[in-house]
Amino acid sequence: MNTGIPYELIIQQIFQEILAQDIVRTVEVKHNVTLQGKTLSHQIDVYWQFEVGGIRYTTVVQAKDWNTAVDQGELLKFRAVLDDLPGQPRGIVVTRTGYQRGAIEYARANDILLYEVDQVPDPPSPHVELTDVGYATMHCLGRTEDQRLVLEITTFTPEFTSGIFHIDTTWLEDIEARFGDEVAQEVLSTRVYGVPREIPLYDAEGNQTRTMRDVYATIVEETRNQGLLRRNATTMFQQPTFLRSSSHEVPFVKITAISTTIDIRQTVRRSLGLPNFVEFTLKNLGDGTVKRIRRPRATFKRPDAQPRVAADAEEQRC
Repeated sequence: MNTGIPYELIIQQIFQEILAQDIVRTVEVKHNVTLQGKTLSHQIDVYWQFEVGGIRYTTVVQAKDWNTAVDQGELLKFRAVLDDLPGQPRGIVVTRTGYQRGAIEYARANDILLYEVDQVPDPPSPHVELTDVGYATMHCLGRTEDQRLVLEITTFTPEFTSGIFHIDTTWLEDIEARFGDEVAQEVLSTRVYGVPREIPLYDAEGNQTRTMRDVYATIVEETRNQGLLRRNATTMFQQPTFLRSSSHEVPFVKITAISTTIDIRQTVRRSLGLPNFVEFTLKNLGDGTVKRIRRPRATFKRPDAQPRVAADAEEQRC
């Protein structure tokens, strides 16, 4: 079974449900084995021998990790496998996608136990929404009775106002001398619009080197490192830096620095993290009973799980 639900969980919980015994002595457990029958060899997902009251029992479990319901044909084949194996083992089928009606009726008539196992969805995890150059911190305040982390999440949203581009005056004097006052005034009338990541900066050859978003990110980091929430900031350019201008004759304008006022707005809230366990339901289709099962989250990982990525978020662990 390759859904990520461990064999150990299926085996342990199913047999606790079936046997309802306080003491079960496991003799042998094998996963994904080939057993020799009377006429053929058979691949078995789980093979379990155990003793109750000095009597040895054998059970064969087939786990069907399908995208569709298990059909009657699979139960017919499984019954043939059970009949071919020595010792008349008990048969169990486990799936996460259900069974067709004919399969359920056949299983009841042929003493095959059917189970459905499913993972209970996790409660919503803490959600942190950040702006382009925002950041967040998480501090652990403790745990709830069900071992969920209590988190204090602070988001920091930088806002920039009073932005000024400082034009290189020596460069502008040269432009005026070469193209005249009208062109120089056209260059001076350049206005910049758009979100920061869509405002490019160029080198002397006209190659884009970064965007205003990169400049703002540096200002945010410096402000953060200084422990401030508001300041007037000026970024000086060590290398020749240009913006697109409003002039057709002079397409770029040389700037030496950018000045702006940064205000960082804080928002604090509390949230619950994920519990430290993963929960499953195990349903017996024979009698309709449902059992809830928990396993430590640290020992469980689904193959299709994606790693959690927190964009520029710091987390303090409990």
